[in-house]
Amino acid sequence: MSKKNGMELVKLKEEFIDGCVANHHSRTIAEALYGFILAFANYGFNKSHSIVYGLICYQMAYLKANYPHYFLLSLLDSVIGSEVKTAEYISECHKCSVMVAPLSINYSQDRYSYEGHTIRLPLVCVKGVGSTAVKELLDERSKGLFNDYYEFIARINLRKISRSIIESLIKAGALDEFQLSRRSMLNALDEVLNYANLVKVENPQQSYIDLDLVYKPQIAVIEDDPMEKLQQEKETLGFYLSEHPMLSLKKQLNYHGPAVSELEVAPGRVTVLIHIIKIKHYQAKTGEMVFATADDESGVLDLVILPNQYRKYRELIEKGKFLYAEGRVDKPSSMVVDMLHIVPSEKFTEISQL
Repeated sequence: MSKKNGMELVKLKEEFIDGCVANHHSRTIAEALYGFILAFANYGFNKSHSIVYGLICYQMAYLKANYPHYFLLSLLDSVIGSEVKTAEYISECHKCSVMVAPLSINYSQDRYSYEGHTIRLPLVCVKGVGSTAVKELLDERSKGLFNDYYEFIARINLRKISRSIIESLIKAGALDEFQLSRRSMLNALDEVLNYANLVKVENPQQSYIDLDLVYKPQIAVIEDDPMEKLQQEKETLGFYLSEHPMLSLKKQLNYHGPAVSELEVAPGRVTVLIHIIKIKHYQAKTGEMVFATADDESGVLDLVILPNQYRKYRELIEKGKFLYAEGRVDKPSSMVVDMLHIVPSEKFTEISQL
């Protein structure tokens, strides 16, 4: 039974029941008992195990109800490096009215931190910014907060903090407190890096930074595009922190259909609004097909697009596209697609202006 070999247990049913009857037990009771044994083989554990699990559930429920900030902070800390779990727990924070503060080059730590009823995102969440770079940034910050973009670039060790790391920090929003748009900082990065090299004074006696040694380069004001910011957030963090673009789109479309997390296994067809995040092509015997991954603000959905459907809708199937998917949910979080419909392009113009 512990090996959960269901077929073997079915074969042993008659032997077990005959043995019960031979020992003067009721056949009806024997059959009912064996029904419990079969069910237990699928998933089950003994009473003591159940009691311990129940106690753990009670303790966790108590902590979540009475200390939600600390409870959720601990959960987030336990899944650093897992984009899916992090997105799930941040969504839970929103449901519990627990605010998650964005990245901050001056206040984010190497783990999630608690700041006045707010959970602060850590610097290690940024892809490509490893623990060595984070330690270097925190060590430099311990000498004093970074006052502006120029000072930040001038103070950091550019032999350990590469250009790509700086770009990732900008795109993730870690430098937003410098009151410059992300586009402006990225556009001016070469000039500011050059400025940083010029203001570092190094000689045998001492090394120091003189921010007034040369004129600071002018940084052109370039407005950020809201949708681009969200996509960069997804690119550098692996999840949307501020807002999933689907929320804005659903408002514009007046969408009242199910969310991805609400889809249930059922025989009929269902239509859901999705955002394609990954595409994998596969050559089947009857032609090319696609396994895709889609999401919305609530969760992730696997899509199976068979050859006939792929031939019909191949022009619509692109990473980053928002589509209506109609099909059958044959197993949890998975849909076999029958039809795809494009979302009117004017709605994206409206979103970009939000």
